[in-house]
Amino acid sequence: INDAQLDLSNRSHRLEHGVMLPKSSLENMVDLNLTVSYHINHILYYGDVLADGLLGEARAQQMLPVKSSFEAQLRPTLHADSPMFPADALSLMQTAVLRQSSSGREFGIEQAITPQQALEAITINGAYQLNIENKIGSLKAGKRAHLRVLSENPQTLPADQWGSIELETVWVNGRLTE
Repeated sequence: INDAQLDLSNRSHRLEHGVMLPKSSLENMVDLNLTVSYHINHILYYGDVLADGLLGEARAQQMLPVKSSFEAQLRPTLHADSPMFPADALSLMQTAVLRQSSSGREFGIEQAITPQQALEAITINGAYQLNIENKIGSLKAGKRAHLRVLSENPQTLPADQWGSIELETVWVNGRLTE
């Protein structure tokens, strides 16, 4: 494919990490066709250090405005920098919902999202950011059926118990994997 054949006009650009993204910038991002992918486990792994030294408490409480990104219709995602950090979807979702460091300290609790939003952030919003939401990201007729069957429902189990959820089966393209 050469440049003349490659139409990127309907693609959005994505900002990565978004740790100190100001909430005041979110509406402009929509106008610019930008989305954001949050490395949400900065809270889990680094929250205490960021608050106690690098950023200070006030700034650390403002980091990672995930809820505001949903409110601005940015279709945010959650990610981990694998292999440095495990690409564990439930851990990412849990941190986005609870907004707690490994010590249990809360950061920007007003930016906590719902379990449903957390699920959207790792499924359909990720597909949207890659411009493949017509193929993956949700279960609909005509899409590839990629899914994981879990031992518990994170929509009904309290988020602080998600660490007990186990992966039971994986389906790819509608077929059970071994």
